[in-house]
Amino acid sequence: MRMSLVLSLATAVAAAVAALGCGSATTPGPIAPTPTPAATSSTSTDDVGGVPAWLRPADACPADVAAATAVAVDRWAGTCDVDLAGCLRRCEAREPTACYVAALHVQAGKRDVPLEDALFLRACALGIASACTNRAAAIQVREPDRPGGAACATRTFELACDQRDPWGCAMFGFNLAHGTGVETDRARALAVLPGACVDSEADPACQAARGLATMIESGRLDAP
Repeated sequence: MRMSLVLSLATAVAAAVAALGCGSATTPGPIAPTPTPAATSSTSTDDVGGVPAWLRPADACPADVAAATAVAVDRWAGTCDVDLAGCLRRCEAREPTACYVAALHVQAGKRDVPLEDALFLRACALGIASACTNRAAAIQVREPDRPGGAACATRTFELACDQRDPWGCAMFGFNLAHGTGVETDRARALAVLPGACVDSEADPACQAARGLATMIESGRLDAP
């Protein structure tokens, strides 16, 4: 590892807010950094905090709304950067990838966190496991005072890992290893971390997971 693994995995949760989803081979390519304002969408009437009525309420734990079966992300990145309003209409019509790519697009613009969170949650409910991981990471990082937030995030990471999301496995292992939202269980962490390598050994999630596993096995995880 070229960077401290503790830093790598501590920031993996934050990185998942900034770049989550990019650990999966099914993730779309780069999204343009400047989103079209959501207000241009014909579906954005009755917005509250930038979140259309059809996306509310958006405060559920992802693990409680996630689809029982994961669906693949279609590779059509770039659509939302030229027509976010169209993406939102397709998302409203329950097209999973539209919700996911729209969420990544809004995320890249760093302008509308409530809309980003709501879109990831809807994509999660429609079967995009990486979207569940994204939303859970945001809860863990940005909502530290949310009642039951850490446990919700950990339950969601476990679910996403079961659905073969690499970052879900890396983060579930991280939380198990550190006792975040769950009782510390490093043996179980070692058992789930290989799931981060399901797509590629070059996947950043896989690299972070392997580094964490090495630290657990060597006893260096608790080193100052």
